[in-house]
Amino acid sequence: MELHNYGRGVLHVVCPDAEELAYSFLRIQESKSNPLWRNKKSFTEKEYLDQYSKLMEIDGRWEYHREYVGVSVKSEALIPFYGGRFDPISKREGRLLRLLEKPTNRGRKRAFIIGSTNGDTDTMNHELSRAFSYVDVDYRQSALKIVRKIPVELRKIMREWFINDGSFLPSVIPHEIVAEFADWYDSYMFREQHIDRRNRTLQRVHREIKDLFETKLKTLDLSK
Repeated sequence: MELHNYGRGVLHVVCPDAEELAYSFLRIQESKSNPLWRNKKSFTEKEYLDQYSKLMEIDGRWEYHREYVGVSVKSEALIPFYGGRFDPISKREGRLLRLLEKPTNRGRKRAFIIGSTNGDTDTMNHELSRAFSYVDVDYRQSALKIVRKIPVELRKIMREWFINDGSFLPSVIPHEIVAEFADWYDSYMFREQHIDRRNRTLQRVHREIKDLFETKLKTLDLSK
């Protein structure tokens, strides 16, 4: 497990494989961003996986780490884990928390943490866009203004895709839509909703978000 600090509050944790990534971040990510779990005092990894399987009517072969190939969390999500609320901490969680302790000041320093597996570049545009939406006011406001050019009915279809997933807070959905445009060619949303990328308005929105995203990308030190 390695940590890259790109500056401007953007941290990137690279894990050797999907299991290490998923189960290191599972409780940290779900306790903050999942509507069904964010208000619980504490929960175990097993409790989460058992309940999720029941909700999604998934058989015993389902594996969380095959569903989530990239993760992202705000540093504040770490605070209850450093504070003992989620003890006992697993070995995987412990390694992640030790790695992030100093650069986030135990979760108190404003930062956005991205997680991916070694060599996976497919999810990075999406996750970096989410990071910019958190750390960069100009990106957040400008990108949302661009997205509002999408026809209302089409925006509704996009929004419902995230709502139906059940694991996104309403407040983050607009930023997730922005990230799908930054991740234009690998976007699950476009594929699963059968949204035609040839639509001229969508292509214009993509170009504008791509230009904005690439401009912000130059402000990071990706060599670290």
